[in-house]
Amino acid sequence: MTITTTETDTLTLDLVKQHLLVDHTVDDVIIQHYIDSSIPATQNYTNKSVLSGTYTNTTDELVPVYEFDGYYTYKLRIPFCPIEATITYPTGTITVFKDDIEYDNKDSLLYITTNEVPTTITADIESNLKDINQARLLTVGSWYANRESETITSTKVLPFGVTFILDSASGSVL
Repeated sequence: MTITTTETDTLTLDLVKQHLLVDHTVDDVIIQHYIDSSIPATQNYTNKSVLSGTYTNTTDELVPVYEFDGYYTYKLRIPFCPIEATITYPTGTITVFKDDIEYDNKDSLLYITTNEVPTTITADIESNLKDINQARLLTVGSWYANRESETITSTKVLPFGVTFILDSASGSVL
């Protein structure tokens, strides 16, 4: 089984600079550093990837995890419930949309149940990252505003609202 992941960061320097109300290029390097540092910080908190991505599972050796009455359930580990999943079979391709997708948020598993062996399962998570990027904007803004060694606020505590956004986006808040 081969899993191919194509990930890109949708949080751009221009967007962050708009958020920070920065209209010069003097701090671009440090702002980009904060953007890049917000990726592992957010991933460590949510225990999931926070980059936009397409996850493709080539199912050459795919073994079903469950079988019932001629239907087989296959799984693909992806960080968030996809907006859609495309399943390719030897006989054709179907697209399944979010409302019809079975996804285990706790274990980050996408389940596909079918009566035919798929050759490829592709899942796109791009639009699910708006909340994650909002939390990253708040985090980068806090780091940028409090970058001096002596600050009045604590740099060890996440900025106001970040934990709520990340808990909601990762499925921890009911």
